[in-house]
Amino acid sequence: MNKKINSKTRNKKVKQNNLLKSFIVATIVLALFIGSYSLYNWYIDQQYEVPTVKELKDKKEKINYSDKNSYQYNPSNSSYINNLPNVRKQYGNNNIIAKLEVPGLEIDTYVARSTNNEYYLNHNIYNNYDELGYPFVDYRNRDLKNNRQINIYGHNSQVEELQDKLEMINLRAYLDKNFFDNYKYMYLSIDEGKYKYRVEAIKIVTSSDPEHMKVIFYGNNDFVLHTEKLYKNTIYKRTDTTISPNDKLLVLQICNYNPPNSYLIVIGKQV
Repeated sequence: MNKKINSKTRNKKVKQNNLLKSFIVATIVLALFIGSYSLYNWYIDQQYEVPTVKELKDKKEKINYSDKNSYQYNPSNSSYINNLPNVRKQYGNNNIIAKLEVPGLEIDTYVARSTNNEYYLNHNIYNNYDELGYPFVDYRNRDLKNNRQINIYGHNSQVEELQDKLEMINLRAYLDKNFFDNYKYMYLSIDEGKYKYRVEAIKIVTSSDPEHMKVIFYGNNDFVLHTEKLYKNTIYKRTDTTISPNDKLLVLQICNYNPPNSYLIVIGKQV
């Protein structure tokens, strides 16, 4: 009888020990999972983290922080020399339609335009296949002098080795308030002249907010309503920004990675 009781007692203790061991193992596995998940999220956050002004300055010495006040702009298009025809011959590419400059961010690039918004996703300035693509104007912008809104699309990458090859990647510096406050102007040269734009707002958009893709308007009311929507949900916006049916906008776009599948939008107004 005592043997049966002792046997039951031992079996009960064995089961209790097994349950305890299982609980300990499960706790360790859960702790490892939580730790790994936290580490993964930290890694992803580091990948998506926007560089500070100092980090950009230390990492990319090519950015000249002194030129924000030294850039000379001649507002008179009577003295403008159109070099685009020579550039088209140089690159053998009649699709080259403009030159974009953002002083201080070292953005100084020609811009092409095709018959669609896909071609320059994977072709370069020579019209050769290139996975890096090339900056391009929206194909619907057929009259750059008179279009109420011009859209230019550039490319971004999280691969550090590729970043120096992307002409508009430094736009991401505008996510820093110091850049937005200090680098206010961008310039677009087309066949008819050179035009100055003040950077009015910065925003990040997803497919749920495609308002910036609207470039065709049906009257003044439609354009003003569009502009009002465009200036909503911005990260930064000039406190003195105004909206007028006479405005002409320049919208620059590059990919953004936080959140995934989003875009960084820089909105400028002709001055």
